[in-house]
Amino acid sequence: MTGTGAGGRLTKTAIRRPASGVDIDTRKLIAMRSLRALTRLELQNLTRKLDPEGKGLSRDAIAKIENGQRRPKTETFRKLCKALNCEAAELLPGGNGAVPVPLTTAETAIPDGRRK
Repeated sequence: MTGTGAGGRLTKTAIRRPASGVDIDTRKLIAMRSLRALTRLELQNLTRKLDPEGKGLSRDAIAKIENGQRRPKTETFRKLCKALNCEAAELLPGGNGAVPVPLTTAETAIPDGRRK
């Protein structure tokens, strides 16, 4: 990004990063969602379905987290992990060093028998 500094000169403007929340590896989050063959809408619906109160994440919130514009709160991070059926370490920077591995068909089935 660029902006205009003193004297009309072009200057680089820092991209604002969120200050609070869980610092996740967005590439791992995107890879995990892709391996589960989930769109953002499907992930949104899954987070709502798995939450006892029916409160899930919006597609916009998921997009902002994936794009690094927002860091998820701890509870939001837990919802993502639960919906993606993964351990927290798998989405953290460094994590366990493992690359997300696709699940088998049996492992991707949700309680009502549909595929994720």
